Order: sequence, then structure tokens, then C-alpha cells
Amino acid sequence: MSDFDSTTEPKSIELNLSIKITDMKQLIIDLKALLKNNWKIILLIAVVIYFVSNYTEIKSGLFDGWNNN
Repeated sequence: MSDFDSTTEPKSIELNLSIKITDMKQLIIDLKALLKNNWKIILLIAVVIYFVSNYTEIKSGLFDGWNNN
């Protein structure tokens, strides 16, 4: 059997996560390009989130409108 060496120290792992925004102008340009190129997808995601969060109200409104004809 092997002996467990209790004198070994655990290895420390250093993790540095730092976000540096050095050029705010470039950030604004990138955001504008993102919105310009992907506005349809962003709008679709917003509409889906709206319908999911208000499903019961939309469903009851549709049924009320359908039954009142």
C-alpha cells in the first residue's frame, strides 16, 4: 500500500478575470453595429419573452374576444 504524504500543500490557482474598457467610443460603435445587424433577432427575443411572461392574460383575452362574437 502507498503512504499518504500529509506534508504536501495544495496548489493554489490564481484566476484573474478583469474586463478593461479602454475605449468607450469603440464600445459604443460595437453596440451600434450589434443592434444594426441583429435587430430582428433582438426584437423576436423581446416579443417571445413578452408572450411567455403574459401568456395567461393573452390567452384569456383571445378566448374572451372569440366567445363574444
